Amino acid sequence: MQIAVANHSTEENGFVRAVLRAVNRQIEEDFRPHWSLSGRLRLGGSSGDGVLYLLDDVEGPRVDEVLGLHAAQPPGVPCAFVFTRVAAELGEPWSVTASREALRMLSNRAVERFVSGPDPRNADDPQAFVLYRFEVCDAVQAESYEIDGIPVSNFLTPAYFTKTGGGNDFLGRAPAAFGLRPGGYATYLDPTNGTWETAFADSLAKDRYELRRRTRPERRGDAAPAVLLDLPAGTTDFPLQRPAWTAYLRSQFQAELLYVRAQYRPFDSYDPRLPVHFTDPSDGVPAHARAHSTTWSGFPLVLRSAARDRTGGGPGADGIAYESARRLGVQRFETADGSPVPLKYREQDEYLEWRAETDADGRLIRITFVCEPPDAWSCYADGYPAPYFALPAARGPREAHPGALDRVVALYKELVDERVTAADLVFAHDVHLGGELRFRAGDYNPWNRWNITDGIMHLSHPANTVGQAAQVVGDGSVIRADADGKPLQGARSLLAAGAFGTVNRSSDPAIGAAANELARAGYHVTMADPVGVYISHVEDGGWTKPDGSPVPPEYWRVLRVGAGVPGMPGSARTLRAVYEVPAGETCRVRADDGSERPMTLSDIRIGGRPLADAGQVADAVRMTLTLVAWPMAEEPPRAVGAQPGSRYFTDDRREILRADFVNYPEVAPAANDGEHDAFPEVSRSKDRRAKRLLELGARAGITGPRDWRTMWPDGTEPNS
Repeated sequence: MQIAVANHSTEENGFVRAVLRAVNRQIEEDFRPHWSLSGRLRLGGSSGDGVLYLLDDVEGPRVDEVLGLHAAQPPGVPCAFVFTRVAAELGEPWSVTASREALRMLSNRAVERFVSGPDPRNADDPQAFVLYRFEVCDAVQAESYEIDGIPVSNFLTPAYFTKTGGGNDFLGRAPAAFGLRPGGYATYLDPTNGTWETAFADSLAKDRYELRRRTRPERRGDAAPAVLLDLPAGTTDFPLQRPAWTAYLRSQFQAELLYVRAQYRPFDSYDPRLPVHFTDPSDGVPAHARAHSTTWSGFPLVLRSAARDRTGGGPGADGIAYESARRLGVQRFETADGSPVPLKYREQDEYLEWRAETDADGRLIRITFVCEPPDAWSCYADGYPAPYFALPAARGPREAHPGALDRVVALYKELVDERVTAADLVFAHDVHLGGELRFRAGDYNPWNRWNITDGIMHLSHPANTVGQAAQVVGDGSVIRADADGKPLQGARSLLAAGAFGTVNRSSDPAIGAAANELARAGYHVTMADPVGVYISHVEDGGWTKPDGSPVPPEYWRVLRVGAGVPGMPGSARTLRAVYEVPAGETCRVRADDGSERPMTLSDIRIGGRPLADAGQVADAVRMTLTLVAWPMAEEPPRAVGAQPGSRYFTDDRREILRADFVNYPEVAPAANDGEHDAFPEVSRSKDRRAKRLLELGARAGITGPRDWRTMWPDGTEPNS
């Protein structure tokens, strides 16, 4: 993050540069090792990822001039103000104030963040909690230390935002977790009534707080969630994790909102207040909003298409597809020293995963289906989902919330196997991916043995997360036009135009098309609360038992479920279900030797043929995602061209479309021999938009290769 420092004070630039060198050393050498955040302050100009204004006093024409200058910035660029005379009034060098404001901007860049912690008014009640503002200096802001003779501010470490704490601040003054040092204060939101409160360590803290309110305009306002979102399906197993789940979802939706808005106003025209169709459900949904559900089959389309391509559409395709669904993929993580950490996951990517159990003779006896997202279980166990699950633009310091690993273990024992232990479910060491820390030692391991090889609790495929679903809804809500300006409407064309999701899945095109249809009709659209993708039902009509009678509905048993949308069939929110022959089943199967045995799932007939694989049942399971929509009161944005950087190719003999991605649109993705562009009208639109974006980028001083998916509103890359 680049922070421009505009000196409008009487301080000499030479001394200002000395202060900035000290603060930059603090960020790189002291702050970054604790928070994994970096940035740099530079003197001159007023253009950057953030701006810090240095002035003498709060009053006077100079302040009005500076406010006018910042009003000309693209809305949403964070700013901070350092008043040298106010700092003197507080009895601290202004360099301490500058240090504090820089660290605040680094830790609260794009989205106001909140942390669940104990209610200071009711410390004796462990169930009482409030939402603290994620401020890294407030609690210790009266303390400082020197770098190269320049005083800079003390700051909190991540450990401060935990129940236990320990090593809670850089100077080691040991404030209690969520506690206050002399001169410190903490601002929090009471979720029971929506009111803001502030806890003060002493009278000095009150004086500092009042001066801050008078001198420091808020960067984003009180951007707390308007509502507390439910846990998946509205389950109540982890009530204390609900604020953390809301905070996580809000970070995902807000990050996606930044991207969506940037599609309509890239570079210097970016405006975070621009009305768009996509919204954040934590901002609230009006009572007149209507629910709209979209459904698809739970069996992976990509596996079925690949099998058909392999056999030329022959009769063996289904068997190959079902066999492929039983295989495990591998993610290749590493330890801090680069040693490989291979972690397996199921190759089932339609937000449905399953595990089959057989008897000694190989007959199917039970199939367990799940759709509960792994990021939710990371939240349950650790208090907040691991960085691995966050959308790139939402990655930052991991928020500290109370976890409930003991309750997670108890549910594993209840639903998977009574032999499960806490040690089975956590990482023994830090785990990295691409050189970045993704899981800490002791963090919940979503790919533990009881969720992959020896059982199943929740989803495991890297694409089966709530964040990914939110991204597909947000990207899908962007109205795209072909090269002639006509809105695109086909499900796969929209996905290719938006360069989101995977065109070879069933889920992504269905979700994106549903969001886009509502957007084209002039509606705001977002995911319904409880946010998630759910199992709706199994379509086993016409399936029969060996005696020819219909398979009764009791074979499908729901274990974890939430209520659906009233009056909307098929909207039930099932998280876990089992398909098995009930213990009381009286139908018997006669063997060749004349003996009888209990009926199993393998004895069920589908179209007169025996049920041979769990994938056949997965084929019949219907998944659902519910959107909510309401009319836009504002003027909706106009359609934009397709997103550059990718092409899809086909040779008309195969179902799988081959994707080719590039980072610079002047280098066209190339077709292989016998291939042609699967979406030529989309590609023409991509070329036209690429040319326009390059022109805008040149005006903003942006040149060179780039990844258009991660294009940031001001033309830089995330975390730069």
